[in-house]
Amino acid sequence: MSAKVKTALAIVIGFISIIGSVAAYDARVAKQCDLEMLSSRLEQKIIADRIYQLQQRVWMLEDRFGGPGVPTAPPAVRKEYRHLLAEIERLKK
Repeated sequence: MSAKVKTALAIVIGFISIIGSVAAYDARVAKQCDLEMLSSRLEQKIIADRIYQLQQRVWMLEDRFGGPGVPTAPPAVRKEYRHLLAEIERLKK
């Protein structure tokens, strides 16, 4: 094999190696759109969990103080109940 063929072959193999390395690195690194989607899903999960916690508290107050609107509750509890419902509606939007 002549020196020119060996040199050409080495250059081709070098380019292929560089392109392969760049492609492997690109496949390994997270893309911006993937991160944004993941961030959005995490945010939705956090909000859903918060709504669930607030709804559990509302149901507990209703069980303890006699149904929707907690009619037999002290004023401070009724205020908390209204605040919880408002917070749930705000988070749903």
